[in-house]
Amino acid sequence: MYNASMDYSWKPLPQVQLKAGTYHLYRTREVDRRFFKVLPGGLTGNEVSFDFDPGGRDNNGAISPELLLFREQDLDHLWSPRNFKQNGTGLWLYDVSNPTDRYVATEQNNSGYLQGEYAPWDERLVLNGGIRFEHNVQRIVTSGEQGGIFYPIPVKLDRNNWLPSVNINYRPDSVFVIRASYGRTVNRPEFREIAPFADYDFINNESLTGNPLLKSAVIDNYDLRMELYPRRKPNESISIGVFYKNLQTPIERIRRESSGGYEADLDFLTSVTFFNPDKAKVYGLEMELRKSLSFISGNIFRKLSVVGNVTLVKSEVSRVFVPDSSGSFGSKAGDGVGSFSGRALQGQAPYVINGGLFYENPGWGSKLGLIYNVSGPRIYAIADGNAEQIRAIQQSDEMPNMEETGLLNIRPSVLELPRHLLDFSFTQRLYRSLQMRINIQNILDAPYHFVEDQNWNYKYDKEVRMPAHEQVDRDKGYYYYEGDNDYLRYRAGRYYTITFTYAL
Repeated sequence: MYNASMDYSWKPLPQVQLKAGTYHLYRTREVDRRFFKVLPGGLTGNEVSFDFDPGGRDNNGAISPELLLFREQDLDHLWSPRNFKQNGTGLWLYDVSNPTDRYVATEQNNSGYLQGEYAPWDERLVLNGGIRFEHNVQRIVTSGEQGGIFYPIPVKLDRNNWLPSVNINYRPDSVFVIRASYGRTVNRPEFREIAPFADYDFINNESLTGNPLLKSAVIDNYDLRMELYPRRKPNESISIGVFYKNLQTPIERIRRESSGGYEADLDFLTSVTFFNPDKAKVYGLEMELRKSLSFISGNIFRKLSVVGNVTLVKSEVSRVFVPDSSGSFGSKAGDGVGSFSGRALQGQAPYVINGGLFYENPGWGSKLGLIYNVSGPRIYAIADGNAEQIRAIQQSDEMPNMEETGLLNIRPSVLELPRHLLDFSFTQRLYRSLQMRINIQNILDAPYHFVEDQNWNYKYDKEVRMPAHEQVDRDKGYYYYEGDNDYLRYRAGRYYTITFTYAL
C-alpha cells in the first residue's frame, strides 16, 4: 500500500479558517492459493464420487480401512509420514491447484477537498462545511474454467463521488452543547466481495464468492446530538442524539444454495456472495452516560466511574426487481429475492448496549476496567428466495406443485443471535517508567449462535417440540419441531495477554 497527502491551512480572519488538501492511495493484492486434498493413494485427486469405481476407495484392497474410515480424534496419529506412501498403499497429498485459485487486484484513489470553518461569538457557534471529490478505481483479474479451458475474467469498478459535509456546533454556555451534521460517505466493496473467486471461511464453514457486478454504496448521514457537561465534573457527561442514514445500493451478504441436488451432501457449508438492493434507510436513537460514583459514601467509590451507551436502531431495505433483457430469473445473485420492501438491513442489529465500570488510583498507579457489550439479533445472510412467495406456499393447505417444491428447497436466511461479551483490563505502574498491562477478553465465552429462519420472517422464533398433527401419530409418540433450527454454534474461547512497557 502506498499513500501520500498534502494539506494547507490559512486563517484570513481570527474567526475564519480555510483548508485544502489532497490524498492519494494505491494498493495491490495478489492471492495465490494452494489447494490440496488428502485422498487414498492411486487416484488423480479430481474424483468426487466412487459410484462407478468402488475399488478406487481403497485402491482395490491395497489401503487399510483404518486410513479410510476414522474419527476426528484420530487425526493426531493419522497425520504421520508412515501413512503417506507413494506405492498406493496409504494416503496421499494431491495438489489440485489451478489458475482459478489466483487473482490480482489493485485500487487507486485520487481525492481532494476544500473546507471552511467560521467561529463567531467567542467560538460559542462553530460552522464547518466543505466538499470532497474522490476518483476511485478497483481492478481485479482472475480466471474462469469451462471444459478444462481457463480464461481471464477482468473486473473494473470505476466511480467519481462528490462528498459534501456540514457541521454546526452551538455552545450557549460551558455546560450545554448542541451538534448537528450532514455528510455523504461511500462504502466501497472489498476485493473479496467483487472478485469472482471462491474462497473458504474455516471459522464459519462457508464458501465465499465475490460478485463482479457489485456497486459501491453511497450514504447520506444526518445527526443531531445534545450534550451536557456538569460543572466541576470534567469526567462526567450526558448525551442524547438521533440519526438518520439514507443508503443507495447498500451491500448485503446473500446465501445461494438449496436442499436438493449436489448441495444436499454439503449441508454444513453455507454458500455466500453479495448483492445490491436499491436503497435502505437506517434511523434511531443513541444515549450515553459518563458518571462518577463519588456521590456514594466510601473511599473506593471516589475512584470508580461508569460509562453506559444504548443505541436503538430501525432499518428498512427495499428493491424493485426488473429482469434483464433476456427475461431470465435467478441467474444473478439476488434475482431470486425479487422485489421486497420493509425488511431489516442485513447485518444491522436493532439495538446495541455497551457498559463499563472503571477504577483509577493515581497514587498507586493502578487502573482497572470491566467492559460489557451485547448486540441484538441480526441477519447474517439473506436467502436468495422471495420470502413473501415462500411464506404463502408454507401457509397453503394445497399440495405444492413442482415449481413450488423447488422454491421450498431454497435454504432460508441465516440469523445471528445476541452474544454477551465481557472484557477485563488491569494496568499497574511497577517502577517509574515500567508499566504492566493484563487483558482478558471474552470472559463469558458466550457461543456464536446462528439459526436458519425457517418461516422466512427475518426474526428469531425459538424452536419448540410439537405433537404430530394426526391422532394416530400422536398416539405413537410422534412429534416434530417448529421454529428456527440451530445451524451453527461454537465458542471462540478466552484470550489472555500480558504486556510490559518501559518508557525512556
